[in-house]
Amino acid sequence: MRAFLLVASALLLVACGSGGDPPPVTPTAAPTAVSTTSHPSLGEILVDSAGMTLYFADQERDGMIACVDECLGFWFPVAPASRTAPKLPGVRGLGVVHRADTGQDQLTYRSRPLYTFRLDDRRGDVTGDNLSDAFDGMFFTWHAAQVST
Repeated sequence: MRAFLLVASALLLVACGSGGDPPPVTPTAAPTAVSTTSHPSLGEILVDSAGMTLYFADQERDGMIACVDECLGFWFPVAPASRTAPKLPGVRGLGVVHRADTGQDQLTYRSRPLYTFRLDDRRGDVTGDNLSDAFDGMFFTWHAAQVST
């Protein structure tokens, strides 16, 4: 039920744009460091330098970018601190992909682009985990980036 309410809230915000125009795209965040934190129900997850949960969508694989335009009003691409993949002890699979739509680089985990979520208010929030939404006819299912060995 909670996931449904979050999706409904997110879609309502998209639908309420002035004159039917999509909401303004939030620019890609400043380069950030990535780390891990222990979450009580998810185990080790990836977080950005502010401690915000990082997410990926099932529909974005092998560096493919599908979250564009209106989607970027809710899901914010995580910019890497450098053009090379960061190294984290015990974490394999971090990389960087170039976004053709924005011209920016984006951090990936296991070849899936990473994002933070607009409805997460503070460190430890995982309101986007297992959330489904749709933008421009494209459906997404989002997951917190759990660190697997």
